Amino acid sequence: MANANQASEAANSFINLVRRAVEQAWVIPPGAGNGLTAIVQVRLGPSGELFAATITQGSGDNAFDRSAIQAVEAAAPFNELRQLPANAQRSFREFNLRFTPGDIR
Repeated sequence: MANANQASEAANSFINLVRRAVEQAWVIPPGAGNGLTAIVQVRLGPSGELFAATITQGSGDNAFDRSAIQAVEAAAPFNELRQLPANAQRSFREFNLRFTPGDIR
């Protein structure tokens, strides 16, 4: 049970770290409305290197969508992936980030 809790804490920590790094790298284009949302699928290699960042749900604003992709690219690599337990690493090599002005989830 303790190992499961440690793995869960490490995974949450990793996702929070990714979210913070991407938020810091994100330059929201001027004029982006608060109602915009884009979802980016992130695929990582075993060492946390970025294999792909693709829009799975666009906002309808090309500049906004492009800024989301650029934020993920600028924040990568996510070397902290190697610190997760081996079974958790596989689970976090592909995930989605939701971009809305002021928030990334």
